[in-house]
Amino acid sequence: MAKLWQVFGMVLALSTMSRAEGATPTDAYQAPVLVTHEMQLIKAATHLVVPQPIAAPDSSKLKVVVAELAVALRTGRIVEIKLLEAPAGKYADTVESALRKWRFLPGTQDGTLVGRVTFYYMPNGEVVMPALRKNG
Repeated sequence: MAKLWQVFGMVLALSTMSRAEGATPTDAYQAPVLVTHEMQLIKAATHLVVPQPIAAPDSSKLKVVVAELAVALRTGRIVEIKLLEAPAGKYADTVESALRKWRFLPGTQDGTLVGRVTFYYMPNGEVVMPALRKNG
């Protein structure tokens, strides 16, 4: 997996855009705040944890959870997790618990990397990260 500072460089080179669609960086983040796409955030991680499936009475329907993750570039630590979309129940807690276990390598630059992560809770009980699915 790519080192966080390498991803920082890629994002910086591509960051003529100051914000991704709907991203909400806050003043609490260390500048510069670099907003990246989901796949770049995933590539920057050295350890990913997918949330555990949840048995629910209405498990015949697809459930979607979207979280925004902020990572300090210098330390590689997660500084904030915002749940932007989650159905009622334990979904938000399960996703936040899994994201807290993600790991990133520390880098050499100051700043904050911000990106969104999406999880699908499939009707068959599987939890899927659509960014990691191959098309075709």
